Amino acid sequence: MNVSMHAIRGFRMRRQHLIERAPAGTMLEAVEAVHGIQAQVNAHAIFAIAQRVDKLNVSEIDRALWTDQTLLKTWAMRGTVHWLPASEEPLFRSGLIPLRGPWLDRWFVREIESAADRQLLIDVVLDVLADGPLPRSEIAARAVPRIGDWAEPWLTDGWGGAYHTMCNYGLVVFGPTVNNAPTFARRDTYAHLPPIEPSSEAAFELIRRYLRSFGPATVQDATYWL
Repeated sequence: MNVSMHAIRGFRMRRQHLIERAPAGTMLEAVEAVHGIQAQVNAHAIFAIAQRVDKLNVSEIDRALWTDQTLLKTWAMRGTVHWLPASEEPLFRSGLIPLRGPWLDRWFVREIESAADRQLLIDVVLDVLADGPLPRSEIAARAVPRIGDWAEPWLTDGWGGAYHTMCNYGLVVFGPTVNNAPTFARRDTYAHLPPIEPSSEAAFELIRRYLRSFGPATVQDATYWL
């Protein structure tokens, strides 16, 4: 079957609401059509959604993220920050862990050789966050005395540190910004999110959804997206 690049681009743009915007009030459906909006830079993510939804108000995004919790901010594909629909996040997490888990484990083990130290770091952070979201500085202030000074860089690193790994394993997500500082929250405090169970079938479904919006694609294309 021969398909021109012009037709491929048209298919992708139409599926992603870049030819005709989705109707006002359908933001979540538009984000689902793209299967996550990269949100390393907040302004870029807002722009990406605004191109896809008619008459979008930024307050709709904030409400979905921090009030309704129907949109989650977390690390996902390519190890980058994304806004994922809460309806898809469990599937994405279950599918990404088998695909990216070995890479995450190699990195975490290489940087913190002791399995006991790795588990202590995770356990203490989750305990500190039991009462609600906190910024990095506050998490470090409460956790370092219980873990040791070696943990401070892992808890204050603006590029991710321990939170990157914990997000990728479905333990924490981003919380609302406080005084221009991001916070982190325990994922299990979001009552509508089921526990994460790594699944090879979820990985297949991840690729199917990718193809619905970005196909036709090569194996290399899908790998790059992941």
